[in-house]
Amino acid sequence: MRVINEELYRKTLEEIVRSLDKMENANILSVSLSKREFCFQNVKYMQSQIESFTIHNGQVPRQFEFFNKPGEESFCKQWLNANPSRELLLPDSDIEIELELFVNKTTATKLNSGEDKIEDILVLHLDGGKITFCLCLGTTFPAVSGPPFIHCAT
Repeated sequence: MRVINEELYRKTLEEIVRSLDKMENANILSVSLSKREFCFQNVKYMQSQIESFTIHNGQVPRQFEFFNKPGEESFCKQWLNANPSRELLLPDSDIEIELELFVNKTTATKLNSGEDKIEDILVLHLDGGKITFCLCLGTTFPAVSGPPFIHCAT
């Protein structure tokens, strides 16, 4: 007949649970962003502006990627670009992301007509399911009279 030592059984079970908790805690998604809101001031035609932020990764390798919003063909508007837009984050590492705003002939028309604004929300997805939103806003330089606008050289 087999006899179970209840006290020894309980202690062993507690040690296993503690060990599993440690492993689970080590794998918890711990990623932080240095900044989530970006304001581009005095945006001008054909003049690039760059804002940057840093992603700091915890102890587990993770991949990040900017996702397209529903119904959108790209993860950002035409006048905005993120570099890199997808990357593997190594454990305990930092990566700098540059957001570049550039208004060219194609995008200036919609901005001048009011059909588009310098506003966008980027959806940053991290492996493991965490999603973070980055808000990008911009102001055009003021006209001598009337509302702000972007000069388009022809």
